[in-house]
Amino acid sequence: MKFVELESVFQFVFETILGLDPDRDMGKIFTKLGTRAALELSQDCVRQMGRSDEVKDQISHFLSAMKICADNRNVLMHSHMVPRFGDKTVLSKKSKSGSYLYLSIPLAQLRRVADEMNAYCNYGRMLRNALNPVTAYPWPKKPSLPVALKYPDCG
Repeated sequence: MKFVELESVFQFVFETILGLDPDRDMGKIFTKLGTRAALELSQDCVRQMGRSDEVKDQISHFLSAMKICADNRNVLMHSHMVPRFGDKTVLSKKSKSGSYLYLSIPLAQLRRVADEMNAYCNYGRMLRNALNPVTAYPWPKKPSLPVALKYPDCG
């Protein structure tokens, strides 16, 4: 799935934000933290960075998109597929209260989730290159934030 590649790109951005040595620190710290905690730590670090508001905005945008993509991945991976009804895929999961929730998604929307993860893989790579003072690549154009997959609230 495209999320694995996106998570790998996030590791590189995380390493750059925290100023870690990828050969020495990266694998240990990121693996022990996990994606959620690494996102929170990254967001805290961005707020305290001594960089311009433009740089902070670019990084914050990537981190916001990464969170949405991680949430979308969790919706897909922790759901069960129900037999198809027409042109939609139906996902189901049990709520914390024990009732079943259903999410009906057109195939085009599922494709969009994958395309958005791909767009943020590319954006993340370009962002990391722009953050690196040695490479000094231009700042990438920010893609639109991904659309979140959400089950209906079970009031």
